[in-house]
Amino acid sequence: MQKYNYKQPTQAKEGNKMATTILSGRSLTLTIATVAYSEQILDSAINFDTERLTFDTLAGKAFKYIDSNVTLDLTFLNDAGKTSPGSLYKALWDATESAPDTTLVFVLTLNTGLTLTGAVLPQYAGISASGSDAQTCTVSLQVVGIPVEDLTT
Repeated sequence: MQKYNYKQPTQAKEGNKMATTILSGRSLTLTIATVAYSEQILDSAINFDTERLTFDTLAGKAFKYIDSNVTLDLTFLNDAGKTSPGSLYKALWDATESAPDTTLVFVLTLNTGLTLTGAVLPQYAGISASGSDAQTCTVSLQVVGIPVEDLTT
């Protein structure tokens, strides 16, 4: 399973050449159905669960890719009191209630120029709270197909 977590950019020490830039979650924007929800979202991840067959042949192992199940997993502040389109909770609730089999387009944009674009099926978000913590919502949205990656710098 692959999960995208981003960290703040860091400087490499002399003699320690980093091959990559590390980004934080604040380096991305998540848009669902043309509305940006970055202010509410605490955590987002695009997860890939790949189904692959393994065969033991006389020459060794052989592999066959079958399919990938992809989800867009979100944890966000409970914004249920706001009205749609400003409320991610309300937007997901309304879309699930009115058209549960109709996809919503999402775009995940990093400040490096990388974008992942795809479509998700709406789903009701769960709500949780504990003690003095802020109320949060979690949802795992089914991605239809594989997101399209576009790297423009």
